[in-house]
Amino acid sequence: MAKIAENQLMYNATLRMLAHKFRGLKSAIAEGRS
Repeated sequence: MAKIAENQLMYNATLRMLAHKFRGLKSAIAEGRS
């Protein structure tokens, strides 16, 4: 049971990190276009 909770935390942390990276990429692309 603890393992599942641990995996969930890792999953959430990874998702947040990816979302943050994509947001940075999107703004960089938008700035490059303007």
